[in-house]
Amino acid sequence: MLRQRQYYHKNIIQKIAARFSWASYFYIKVKRLLLAIFSYKDYNLLELMRPNQPIILKLMRGAPGTYNHSLAVANLVDSVSGEIGADSLLCRAAAIYHDIGKISRPYFFNENQTGFNPHDKTKAKMSYLIITAHVRDGAEIARKSHLPKEIIDIILQHHGNGLVSYFYEEAKKKQEHVKESDFRYHEKIPQSKEAALVMLADSVEAACRSIAKPCNKSITSMVEGVINSRLEDHQLDNSTLTVSDLNLIKKKFSMFLVNVYHPRIKYPACRKAGPGKVIPLRSVNSGNRDK
Repeated sequence: MLRQRQYYHKNIIQKIAARFSWASYFYIKVKRLLLAIFSYKDYNLLELMRPNQPIILKLMRGAPGTYNHSLAVANLVDSVSGEIGADSLLCRAAAIYHDIGKISRPYFFNENQTGFNPHDKTKAKMSYLIITAHVRDGAEIARKSHLPKEIIDIILQHHGNGLVSYFYEEAKKKQEHVKESDFRYHEKIPQSKEAALVMLADSVEAACRSIAKPCNKSITSMVEGVINSRLEDHQLDNSTLTVSDLNLIKKKFSMFLVNVYHPRIKYPACRKAGPGKVIPLRSVNSGNRDK
C-alpha cells in the first residue's frame, strides 16, 4: 500500500513536471518568435531609411527641397519621440517618406522653387487641389512600393483635415462667399502619437523657415503658435498626446531649431593681392589645397 502511494505521488509529480516543461518550452518558442517578428519590423524600417532606396533617390533628385525638408522633420521627431513613448524608428521613417507625393509636381511646392512660382498664374481653388493632392499621391506611391501600412497611415494623416490657409485667404480676396470647408484637407486627423508628431514637426519646420531673422525668441514663439493652432483646430484629438507631451515637444522642437538657425560670423568675401588686384578666398583656399 505504501509503495502504491509512493508510485502514485511520483507519477503525479512527473506529470506536473512534464506539463511545466512543455509550457516552458512553448513560452521560449513564442518569445523567440515575437522577438524575431519585432526585430524584423525594426530591421525593415532601418532598411527603408537607407538613402539608396528608390523612392528616396527619386525624391532627392526630383524634389531636393522636399528631401531636405523631410530630413529636417525626421531629425525633429527624433529629438523627442522616445521621451513621449512613441516608436522612434517608425517616426523617423514616416518623416522621411511623409511628403513623397510631392514627387509628382515638385515645382508647385515652395521649397523646390527657384524664383518662378506657378501659383502666381493659377486660381486659388486649383492651387488648393494641387497642394492637397500630394497626400493621396504619396499614399499611392507608398502602396505601389509596398511600404508598411503604418507609414502609409501617417502619410495620409500628416495634414489631418487642416485648412490650407494661404489659398483660402487668397480666394477670399477675390470672392465674397468662400467656404472654409472647401479649402481643407479631407483625411483623418492623426490617430497615433507617431502621426501627430510628424504633423507637428512638418508644420513647425516649414513655419520656422519663413522667419526673416530667426532668433531664440522668434523661433520659440513660432513653435508655440503652430502647435497651439493645431490643438485648437482639433487635429490632435485622437492622437493620445497629453498636455505634458505637448509641453515637452514644444521645448525640444524649440531647442533643436534654435541650434539649427544659430547665428554665424560673417566670412570675408575676398582679400587684396597687390595694388588694384583682388583674389577671392575660394581661389586662395583651393590653391592651398593643391599645394
